Amino acid sequence: MAQRSPNPARPGVAFSRNEIRHFRAPGSNFPTSYEERRRFFVGAKRAVLGRRSAPAYWGNVATGGRIANANAGSAGARQMMSRSPHVARDNIGALKIVLPGWFTNTSRVDTNAANSVTYRASIEYPSGTFTQLLFSGSASGTCTAGSELVSDIVSVQIPNGARFWVRIWQNAGSGLLTYIELDTSNGVCDYQNGEQLVYGATVTDVTMGGTITPTNPGTQAALCQRPLAILAWTRKPTLLILGDSREWGFKDTYDGVGGSGDIGVLARACGPYWGYCCASIGGETAQNMAGANAAKRIALQQYHSHVLTEMAVADIYTGRTLAQVQGNLATLWANFPTKKLYHRTGESETTSTDNWATTGNQTLISGTAVWLTYHNWLLSNPSPLTGVLDLAPGAIDIATQKWRVTGSAFGYTLDGVHGSQLGFKAALLAGFVGPNTLKR
Repeated sequence: MAQRSPNPARPGVAFSRNEIRHFRAPGSNFPTSYEERRRFFVGAKRAVLGRRSAPAYWGNVATGGRIANANAGSAGARQMMSRSPHVARDNIGALKIVLPGWFTNTSRVDTNAANSVTYRASIEYPSGTFTQLLFSGSASGTCTAGSELVSDIVSVQIPNGARFWVRIWQNAGSGLLTYIELDTSNGVCDYQNGEQLVYGATVTDVTMGGTITPTNPGTQAALCQRPLAILAWTRKPTLLILGDSREWGFKDTYDGVGGSGDIGVLARACGPYWGYCCASIGGETAQNMAGANAAKRIALQQYHSHVLTEMAVADIYTGRTLAQVQGNLATLWANFPTKKLYHRTGESETTSTDNWATTGNQTLISGTAVWLTYHNWLLSNPSPLTGVLDLAPGAIDIATQKWRVTGSAFGYTLDGVHGSQLGFKAALLAGFVGPNTLKR
């Protein structure tokens, strides 16, 4: 047996005689003291072996996951059939999906659905090829009100970076459907990349193939149905995005055919690298998130390694003090003791007399001084944050606290609160987030 020497870099693991012979090669200046050897071997082993990989886990590896924000129905709307586009952010060999039995209402309260629903689902990849998802071995699964339905694991090969689709058929019986309702004027569904939805008293199940004729086609396609998460075995970060309308994507628009499929500041900045669930809702505040109203959204952390938060700007511009905001955020952040936790800087708010074409014609509104203090406080990386994503400077000139301009109307913002598409994409275009920004 080859004789081995103690390895001070990794106790219990010895270096072989061949390894030592390699390090003692002519001109290598091999160290002689124990401490010098220890330092030498630590550096050498790290150079050869690299850092140990993070353990694999079941995480949300695809883009486009979203919470439901509607629970409604009538005699003419008891069933729903949808097709939603997603992009894999890791190589997938097997997966399972998570479907909702709850929604977040317009008062920003996580609410149990009014009734149980039946789901059927499939994965479409490549386009026109279908893999059926089962639920405890059955083609149909019942999601009880207030719960989440997780499908069985199914084998399907989807390479990193590939677009695929999830088909979902939902039957509410005589009850209400749970779904997503977006802004009809801007944040319509991603129909240009194949998102479709039809609802009615009865709707044909085409999860395993067939045409979906949308109830509201094209630019009127404001209703959609998506999984909360698409889980696969991964070592990469996976992201739960908790925020307000800036993360929901209010006023944002999809990029069109072949586009990313991401809307909202964080989804656009992070979506090119990692899978995520957008668990954000318009009008969200730190005060609301710190209470019991967001319990189900907070619980979605179980499917993710990282939690990204963005809210409090709405608190500030409605008159809450910095101390109140800090206290609410501390309460919220305490819900994630085992997660990598990041908060992003949010945009300030202004009015304009020329539709935000110029800086000079913008006016700061009450609360901006508190906003600037809040912004600078975040840059100190307050505990217990893992880090801060300083994305606001993409669309905001911090020196003036005003929106950046292009010289044309509505260049970076449509209303002084939310970005235009350019404003939403500004952090992405500036390269503030890269593939190594978030790590396990």
